[in-house]
Amino acid sequence: MTGSHEPPELGQRRVIDLRSDTVTKPTPKMLQAMMNAEVGDDVWGDDPTVNELQDFAAQMFGKEAGLFCPSGTMTNQIAIKVHTHPGDELLCADNAHIYLYEGGGIAFNSGRFGGGRGGVQPGGGFATCESKIIENPGWLLASSGVRLHKTYLRPAFFVDRLTNLIISNLPPTPASAYPTLVYQQPTKGVQPKLLPSNRGRISAEQIVQAINMEDSHFPTTRLVCLENTSNKGGGAYYSLDELRAISKVCSTHGLRFHLDGARIFNAAVEAGYGPADVGPLFDSISVCLSKGLGCPVGSLLLGSRDFIRRAHRVRKVLGGGMRQAGFLAAAGLYALKNNIDRLRDDHARARRLGATLDGLPYVSYLAPVDTNIVIFHVAAGWDARALVEWFQARGVLLITMGRAVLRLVTHLGVDDEDVDRVCELLKEAARGGRGGAEAAEASTAAGAVKVNVEEAGEGVGEGMGEGKVLRLVHSCPGSSFTRLWFVFPDPNGGRGRGVEVCLVSRSWSPGGRHQRRKQAAPDIFTNEHNQLVDTLQSSGVVQMLTHYVRNTVAPVAETSNAARHSVHQHVIRS
Repeated sequence: MTGSHEPPELGQRRVIDLRSDTVTKPTPKMLQAMMNAEVGDDVWGDDPTVNELQDFAAQMFGKEAGLFCPSGTMTNQIAIKVHTHPGDELLCADNAHIYLYEGGGIAFNSGRFGGGRGGVQPGGGFATCESKIIENPGWLLASSGVRLHKTYLRPAFFVDRLTNLIISNLPPTPASAYPTLVYQQPTKGVQPKLLPSNRGRISAEQIVQAINMEDSHFPTTRLVCLENTSNKGGGAYYSLDELRAISKVCSTHGLRFHLDGARIFNAAVEAGYGPADVGPLFDSISVCLSKGLGCPVGSLLLGSRDFIRRAHRVRKVLGGGMRQAGFLAAAGLYALKNNIDRLRDDHARARRLGATLDGLPYVSYLAPVDTNIVIFHVAAGWDARALVEWFQARGVLLITMGRAVLRLVTHLGVDDEDVDRVCELLKEAARGGRGGAEAAEASTAAGAVKVNVEEAGEGVGEGMGEGKVLRLVHSCPGSSFTRLWFVFPDPNGGRGRGVEVCLVSRSWSPGGRHQRRKQAAPDIFTNEHNQLVDTLQSSGVVQMLTHYVRNTVAPVAETSNAARHSVHQHVIRS
């Protein structure tokens, strides 16, 4: 997910924060419960409030024991580690949070603790592996689809399944000062198998088909992970019958079954089932307290006593043991006793936002609004990031979830009056032109890096080093290849070109004007144009390259080339 991560300074204006339900703050009654908490040392098991919370939650879901942890990412990763061994495989949806948004944790945490190389998470994201230094960088292949057999730079950024990376015009610099680039090499860890999903949901039939046969050539299918509700799926949830069917498959085939229940109570109140209906279906459950329930921090991992005993050790290894954690646990107890039923209000407000968005000219697709998450695709000719900036200037915070996808999330910090205001602004934006680009331009906070996305013929375009503007240039989608030039200007404000970084994708023609470039990058991994651009914008590569060039690389001589025309503008914060 991308977008602004800091609320803007808007004076006394009330900010309506719809970026996520993680922005919730404790209510006065929750704060009072925290202040009155009896505490002890939880690492020793002596905090009575933590113990009460763990027991209370376990009983709610019909599990034997619970473990209080700082975050949902930690409870998910602990569960995967306890359920699996290196060489195992887990099954999850292709847009699962455990795969997309937990920092490659499956690879990092479920390999070997201690020395040696960590695991690699195939298929996307960042990974760290062994790499070597070279004195004179040439072409750098960064694709999991190509076998690597040479030496490369060492790792600060890595684009998986994407592209060849060519760094040119670097000034003379010791090799140790160059950024590092990582390449994939199979190592000991747990391998995820991604299943195509229906808004984040997978079926029992898909799981049966995905289980590997018992053969030494294949990883052992060990674990199934579900996310309920689905973040990337726009708050979609499983019915109880669907959960029962998948649980039966897992039991029949001897698979462990884990629930990422970051928003399980949103699913429960909407679908009409309770924690006691869901709990017995899973071997382990992660329950987040800091989203719709409104706690400042915390997540619970629930399971059998033996499972929690082993999870306790992994929590310690990951640094998740807290001492006088009862102050935080008290918030969790208050939330579980008082803040579940009110989630229906969040869902009703989200549906109001969805009803307002439906049919607006800048909305090409609106996902069904099932719970508290509203996701829509921005129509062609409109600029998603400019819309975000336009709303931010008016005191409403949204986020992008890709190049042309926006998300709004309702929570206990948003009331009916706030929704009234947002609905009016949603309609006003439709009357304000193509994404409110001019208003966004005027409201851009100091320090933002403007990224112009342009279609280009040969070269990188004339005047690419003007001002403090980083431009990203790509060839036309219909051409025989796609190349994206990151052109970093003189950080001191000059007009020099600075450093070029070219990322190349798709097939190369056997001759002609592409032949001379083929010598620099002989093996190209094929990707669709939109996937390439979308992944670059959302993966943090732009920010990482910007930071590196601004802080490490000196500017070089100016060059110029014509043949370009502007398509639209993005804003990325450095």
